Amino acid sequence: MNIEEEYGRRLLEPLVGEPVAPSRVDVSAAMKTGRKRRRTRQAVATTGLLAVATAAVISLPMVIQRVSADQAEPAASGSASAVASAAASPSPAAPRYDRGGAPALPASCKATAFPSPGGKHSYTRAVDPSGHWATYRTYINGTNAKIWHDGKVDAVRMPGEDNGFEAVNSLGVAVGQTFIGEAGANAMVYRDGGVAKLPGGVGASPSGINDAGVIVGEKDRKPIVWRSVTSRPEPLPLPEGFTGGQASDIDDDGTIVGHVDNGQDRTAYVWLPDGTGRALPAPEYKGVEATDFDARKVTNGWVSGYAGFRNGNMNSVRWDLATGRVETFPKLSWSNDVNRYGWMTGMSAENRAVLTDGTAYVVLEEIFPLYKEYGMNFGESMSDDGRVIVGQNDDGAHDGVQRALLWRCS
Repeated sequence: MNIEEEYGRRLLEPLVGEPVAPSRVDVSAAMKTGRKRRRTRQAVATTGLLAVATAAVISLPMVIQRVSADQAEPAASGSASAVASAAASPSPAAPRYDRGGAPALPASCKATAFPSPGGKHSYTRAVDPSGHWATYRTYINGTNAKIWHDGKVDAVRMPGEDNGFEAVNSLGVAVGQTFIGEAGANAMVYRDGGVAKLPGGVGASPSGINDAGVIVGEKDRKPIVWRSVTSRPEPLPLPEGFTGGQASDIDDDGTIVGHVDNGQDRTAYVWLPDGTGRALPAPEYKGVEATDFDARKVTNGWVSGYAGFRNGNMNSVRWDLATGRVETFPKLSWSNDVNRYGWMTGMSAENRAVLTDGTAYVVLEEIFPLYKEYGMNFGESMSDDGRVIVGQNDDGAHDGVQRALLWRCS
């Protein structure tokens, strides 16, 4: 099964059958990446105007008004246990990455909810490497994109709908997208308190940005890179036999990770700073090799991703670009982010938000009751030192909506 299909299936499972209570699912948040791709493809197919619209995008950005609001400073305990299976693979021309001096995994992570009017649904996507910036959105009369910075929130006004920011760097530059009428997806950038369209961003979806301001994403099912916030996107080369793909994240050294595909199964892929690229080793679990796998995040040469197997199993994956080693983690359902030490945050097999070094698992504090039947709590993104994490908590006492949280770990 395709990874995105499985992600959507699990989040939308409460809609199957006769509901016992009002729906707790916000479809736009639940389907995040998958929905964006479908809507982008629909826009291309129904309007036939994508190329014209792209050419018409001006390079001088229009700054859109934003307003500010104060936020209280974010403020449980963890349990540990772990086993990970691994399959090793040789590493051709391994880059130089720091693999020494990793501290002990934090003992606990304390949570605070991001402000959301009336305690309604909210969703977070990213925290920067320093832990001082984060992105999230609320759902009051539509989508409301937010930028959090050291306890204060900018409520960002953007045109269109279903908007939000997917990534943010240590300078507070965030990238994301919005959907505007017939044009469909528009890639956007937030900086210096304002928001603008990225050049050549009609039909594009940015997904990562590094501290140098290099942005990666996809357009027309092809991986792309913006070399700066003022440059137009460039295509990344696809290997022979593959027709599409996506660039998901970029490391500070310029290494880009994502996937390539032929319209069906995905293969995790890395584009190196020297311009070359290669497929990442296929994960294995219990002697079975993955048929569909992708790379989602990269930090200091550590790469997190997902793998689907022909027998129906799905596991989180971690690659080490320094050694070529690939590991699968059956106790980690989703590995959403990875930090400089190789720690990952995501969701455990028990649907709990966790931080793990691959051996020990720390359960992130839950400040809302888990929705028992379909609840899913997960870490989404973390700082380089693993001390600040953002993610989701189901709120089972509030019609089962999801709430965006920030955890501080010590």
